[in-house]
Amino acid sequence: MEVVDLLVLSGDVINTALVPTLLMPFALIGVILSSLLTAFAGFFGLDKKELSGSMGLLKVLFKPKVLISMLLLNGLVWGGIYGYRYVKNNPYPEFYIKLRHEPVPSARIYSNSQQDHLDALGTSGELKGLQQAWSIKVGSGNFGGLEVSGGSIFTTSKDGYIYENNFEDGQLIRRFYVGTPVIPKVLIWNGMMYVGEGIHDTENARLYGFDLSSGELKSSFQSLGHIEGDASVHESENGDTILIPAGKGGVYALEADTLQERWHSQVGHVDGEVQISKNKAFVSTAVEREAKERIHHGYALDVDTGKVLWKTGLAASGWSAAVFYENQVCWALGELVPVGEYGQLSCYDQDSGQATVSFNFKGPIVAKPIIRGDNVYVSTYSGEVCSINLKSKSWTWCQQLGDKITYARLTTYNSKYFLYPSSKEGLKFIRARDGELVDVWLPNANEGEWKRHMWGVAIHNNSLLLGDWYGTLRKIDYSPNLSH
Repeated sequence: MEVVDLLVLSGDVINTALVPTLLMPFALIGVILSSLLTAFAGFFGLDKKELSGSMGLLKVLFKPKVLISMLLLNGLVWGGIYGYRYVKNNPYPEFYIKLRHEPVPSARIYSNSQQDHLDALGTSGELKGLQQAWSIKVGSGNFGGLEVSGGSIFTTSKDGYIYENNFEDGQLIRRFYVGTPVIPKVLIWNGMMYVGEGIHDTENARLYGFDLSSGELKSSFQSLGHIEGDASVHESENGDTILIPAGKGGVYALEADTLQERWHSQVGHVDGEVQISKNKAFVSTAVEREAKERIHHGYALDVDTGKVLWKTGLAASGWSAAVFYENQVCWALGELVPVGEYGQLSCYDQDSGQATVSFNFKGPIVAKPIIRGDNVYVSTYSGEVCSINLKSKSWTWCQQLGDKITYARLTTYNSKYFLYPSSKEGLKFIRARDGELVDVWLPNANEGEWKRHMWGVAIHNNSLLLGDWYGTLRKIDYSPNLSH
């Protein structure tokens, strides 16, 4: 009440009913501190009177018993935090994966992952009569797309499973378990299915090799980072080599049969698929959120040894695979963490690394560009789609055809059209010569809602295969006989 008396004597008009309300938090803090002090004294077997006053508290804190106990307590707390992070960010033990995985054998004959299912260049007709054949649920969170082989569709997911579904009717054939989120698409090679694991925070991610005949996990290789990009194969007289981008672990080259390391090049953070041309492996580096320096490079590595043949500075991060035009290698660039306001297509001489040409865009580029003849077609994160003539080094056209936030790549049909799965506005048909929107396909009310798509449309046997971010996989049949 002394505070109230002083305020009254000052002559100010006040509402005394508010003062106790203001003092209540201070009283509560006092009670909490007193309780903590009592608990502290009880924990160390001290008399609470010893803690009265600042000097008394200091004397107690510097007692050996108290110091040792506090150090041990701090060690336990920090050990618990780092232990939790380790368990959360590292893959499951391999014995646990084998215990959880339920192998299902298959008599199917699986072809190697050689065909790019994002292209149907040999088809003579045009698209007509699109009809959804089926729609099913698989795992969500797929960035890498799908693989079609042996009459099966393979998709990956953040739930830690790889799904194999029948191409004709979508029925689930079997699942392969790894536990950690699986982002890239699978690689099928010589009867084996190879797939990497991990997201941004994952460390020590593995590449797994499953025998497609028995369904069993046969081999694995542990990297130093995460494997978000697709694996690729280099065939040579010395045997087939699997190349994997491993995030902060750089690039690994592995023997295909055994997954034993052939070479390791720690050039920086690599997320894009390794592309090979003229006995060189081309990769670009990207900058993650926690990076202290925002420095990016493009590299040409000797595909047999991993030796750096040349490197060049890049204007921004490179998240996707390189593309090739004549003797040039081109990278699509842009920042994602945080999202940048521009992107760039940068091209360099494959032999020397000398810059040849570059083009700037209104948003970062995540999807791999497509090169057809002298033209390169680019789709940006912000939904802009552009065509550039690399021979004349000039723009052909640019159209805002998508909505924001999309990783989806263009799909080529018959060299005349592109298929573009927008985030919210359906599947768009784009005329290649001028970028004009020809048609849009959306599912009807009975076929399910259209949701955000993060990878391109796959084309196989007169069917389009689409998968959205939330785990809906669709097969759309068509008749190749429409002209515009």
